[in-house]
Amino acid sequence: MISIDVQSVMDLLPVLHLFWSAPLQISVAFMFLWGILGPSSLAGVGVMILLVPFNASVSSIIRKLQTRQMKNKDKRIKMMSEIISGIKSIKLYAWEAFFEKNVTDIRTKEIQELKKSAVFQSISLSLCSCSLIVVTFYFLIMRFILFRLFRYFLYIL
Repeated sequence: MISIDVQSVMDLLPVLHLFWSAPLQISVAFMFLWGILGPSSLAGVGVMILLVPFNASVSSIIRKLQTRQMKNKDKRIKMMSEIISGIKSIKLYAWEAFFEKNVTDIRTKEIQELKKSAVFQSISLSLCSCSLIVVTFYFLIMRFILFRLFRYFLYIL
């Protein structure tokens, strides 16, 4: 159990500074984008804001799957420790097949949770990777639309 806690702390430390630096980086990047793209930069920021709920829902699903995976892992470890402590009795009464089936069933559930977790983690990574492309195209489309719109209004005036 302590190794899981240590792993959580190790995962937290590299991203801990993002709590203060992320808002600063976003503000500076938006200022630069506003200077280059003008009002069309709001469209890209809007798309990024719309992607936040999707990432949050996928992250909560991953968290639930990891919790269930840990419960299955605990059951399997408990079963294995019982098997090891009572190995003489199991061998004496020929209960190997029964305990093997129990451990296999628990392990199958654990593998199913691992597969589901891997699918949702790949969805999360895909959303993060694709969001850059979506935002870029949305910037270009909105810049083109705003340019055409303003050019039309300037032509009328």
